[in-house]
Amino acid sequence: MSQQTTNSILMIRPVVAMPNPQTLETNAFQTSVTPRHALPAIQREFDGAVEQLRNHGIEVTVILDSPWPETPDAMFPNNWFSTTSNGRHYLYPMLAENRRTERKPNLLEFLTSNYPELINLTTFEERGLFLEGTGSMVLDHLHQIAYAAISPRTSPEVLEAWAQHSGYEIRSFEAVDSKGKAIYHTNVMLSIGTKFVAIVSESIPNEQIRKELLDELSANRELIELSYGQMGSFCANILELQSYDGTPKIVLSVTALEKLNQIQKQKLEEFGELIPVEVFLIEVIGGGGIRCMIAELF
Repeated sequence: MSQQTTNSILMIRPVVAMPNPQTLETNAFQTSVTPRHALPAIQREFDGAVEQLRNHGIEVTVILDSPWPETPDAMFPNNWFSTTSNGRHYLYPMLAENRRTERKPNLLEFLTSNYPELINLTTFEERGLFLEGTGSMVLDHLHQIAYAAISPRTSPEVLEAWAQHSGYEIRSFEAVDSKGKAIYHTNVMLSIGTKFVAIVSESIPNEQIRKELLDELSANRELIELSYGQMGSFCANILELQSYDGTPKIVLSVTALEKLNQIQKQKLEEFGELIPVEVFLIEVIGGGGIRCMIAELF
């Protein structure tokens, strides 16, 4: 059986700090304001997160982004590639043109060296169809199911193509924020661990689909319900990893931890040691949380 988690990850250290103007329209979590001296502060947040993860026994490969072409969202590599334990890597079609340039030669070489089999889905960009990796899909590796909220960044056609290559079943659905706007990435409303599920179920407007999804997700895992307000604080944008010795760790931001209630915290702690990291500026400027910053290396 496949493992749900890994102890090896890739993170991209940023060299630019600015909101990506090409993603503002579809990312309600993102701001258009850049504080002064943001880059040193963001780099401090990034370096602190890396240090904490390593201190908890997680193997972190850090690659420094290059200044050209300018890629303001390079910190979120999980959107453009993913890996499998059998030596395969996927490249995904990205909605924003400047996010496509995150696929830089040194990173592609790293992937090819470690995961020689390539499944390249980027040609869907020519048709205006997108699937942004493990942002668009939250994967249940244990049961080989991919959960995906349809949005401008998550196209059913690309999901089907991915499923044909991966062998996973697809559970696609509509999910909206409190204003009725499509949620841009599934991983801001859903996280699946080995023994838990954190979900903002109120974001799924269709009652029948919501019930079916909750029944399936809770059949083998403890369900932790989150609110819209908690979603806005990245409470669902969390990720279970493991240390060298296989001990489960749950990575989340300080922002998220502070918004979880005591019962939710206690539930999560049953399934892994919590690793809260301070990435406030990254969350505000980039509109993505710590989960988005982590590309799993299986």
